[in-house]
Amino acid sequence: MKRNTITVIMGCVLLAAALFAAQTYAVKVRTSALRSGPKFFASSLLNVKTGDGLLLLKREADWLQVKAPGGQVGWIHVSAVEPKKIDILAWNKSTKNQASATEVAMAAKGFNKQVESSYRARNKNISFVWVDKMARMAVGRAQLEAFLRQGRLGEFRGVK
Repeated sequence: MKRNTITVIMGCVLLAAALFAAQTYAVKVRTSALRSGPKFFASSLLNVKTGDGLLLLKREADWLQVKAPGGQVGWIHVSAVEPKKIDILAWNKSTKNQASATEVAMAAKGFNKQVESSYRARNKNISFVWVDKMARMAVGRAQLEAFLRQGRLGEFRGVK
């Protein structure tokens, strides 16, 4: 009986150590796609958004093979994620002490609603129409691929 108890305890300790050792990443961009392969134009499997956690499975150059919370496995470029840090001290805090994914993303860029309001108040004669339009712009896949090919960027680097 003692031997079984020790085995169970050791198993739990090893499982906990494995979970803490597993490297997780958080999506740091507004949205990105998990792709079927380590290329920008590989087919899209799933869209992820700011703050989503991803478990690292494998790395190939600047691409990470990850597992999403729903179990979907795909590839994402390192520029869209950052290592997720676990703050053990935060586990006992109320949600009032934590920030939303949107607030975290904006803070990382040095921008939040208070900064925007303050800036607008100090610069009443500036029009933000084009800034707002740019924030809503979407570039089609064909346009993006043509741009990358023409500039020999990303996976088209070195392609003639």
